[in-house]
Amino acid sequence: SLEDRPRRNVTKFMASLLATQENFNLALSKSSRFRRALGVVAASEYLGELLVHHPEDFAAMGAEVAAPSPAEAQIAMPLEPRAGIAPFAWVGQATLGYREKMALLRNDYRSRVLALSADDLLERPSIFPALARWSGLARRAIQSALEIASGALDASESAQQNESPLVVLGLGRLGLNEFDLASDADLVFVVADGTGREEIARWTRLAEKTIEVLSSYTRDGTVLVVDTRLRPRGQEGDLVITENALVAYLRESAQVWEALTYLKAAPVAGNETYASRLVEKIRAACQESFSLCATAKEDMRRMRRRLETEVIVPPSNTKTAAGGYYDVDFVVSFLRLREGIALAPAACVPDQIGAVLRAGLLGATEAQTLAQGASFLRALDHAVRLVTGKALTGLPERVGHAEAVANVARRWGLIESGQSLADKLSEVQRGIRQVYRLVFGPDTK
Repeated sequence: SLEDRPRRNVTKFMASLLATQENFNLALSKSSRFRRALGVVAASEYLGELLVHHPEDFAAMGAEVAAPSPAEAQIAMPLEPRAGIAPFAWVGQATLGYREKMALLRNDYRSRVLALSADDLLERPSIFPALARWSGLARRAIQSALEIASGALDASESAQQNESPLVVLGLGRLGLNEFDLASDADLVFVVADGTGREEIARWTRLAEKTIEVLSSYTRDGTVLVVDTRLRPRGQEGDLVITENALVAYLRESAQVWEALTYLKAAPVAGNETYASRLVEKIRAACQESFSLCATAKEDMRRMRRRLETEVIVPPSNTKTAAGGYYDVDFVVSFLRLREGIALAPAACVPDQIGAVLRAGLLGATEAQTLAQGASFLRALDHAVRLVTGKALTGLPERVGHAEAVANVARRWGLIESGQSLADKLSEVQRGIRQVYRLVFGPDTK
């Protein structure tokens, strides 16, 4: 039987759904999707609220998918290469105005978020393929926003044409192909060399309009929070930068943390042909910058220590705390930069661990510890986001949320019966930190 809180959520959803004859008929005609919606509402207060306000979106929750293998640490086999970036089909319809497309983008994105959430909540997802699907949705939304913005500005050279000199790069989780619900989209806008000053001004207006399409809040909500502060010189730098200026900055002026950041750069929108060449130049520049820094290893260790101590976070923080995801990222990125290991854009962390293992830079036991730990940390973070709709600084403490996350974790096989999430997380963190120390040395105060 349902607990009190899930029962209330289901009751609210039913009342909202049955408020109109149209939605009632929809529930009758799509009974399997209606049952999936009930399961989602019972499992997640956040997603339940979305369905209460948009009950018709339950119809987007498609047929069940086969549960993948529970083996999460596939360190020897990269994910399939990412396909080309395509906008939503309706974006090119000339009969639709700017505001109509803004609304369609928000509604389409929200319904697809609910569909992905239902698949993940109710099944036992392999976490990195699941996050790849979330990343694909985000890239498609960004490409759609770029083309909507281009049409709104009546650009003489449409962004949807592959001759356009503009590339939108994703960094952070988007660049890693590990985007998630409530993730920020870290974007950098780059144009080809030879683009004149007036043209750069036009591409800057297009970039600004694209951000507006994605981030502005309307009655239909928003799509993505866009963060452009990782561009060279941060908020003081130009929003649109030329290829030569970006590569020169990374080679001559970038700090070690920026080399780590841009090592994750991957194209998410714009000219795909130009993007592949650009990303290779960025990787080479990061490699060169890192190789010329005699104190790179010590700089990374100090930076990691600052991330642990400058902002107080609970031990249950899956990213910043000792043994968190940053430990895995720092180990793998350091080894890649030190040895010059090149990978395809959007290589997720398991891809990268597999590469350093095959290069003989980690032992099989250490690689397995990192791979299994990374999988657990990302899966736990994903469960928290699906239940709460937020990226929390630690395990949820609010009554109802903690129990809901634990229920999802047990369903996914993250913890055994009778085991607490906090205990399992601490065990994983200890294993990851041990590998981190093997690479960077003992912890220092």
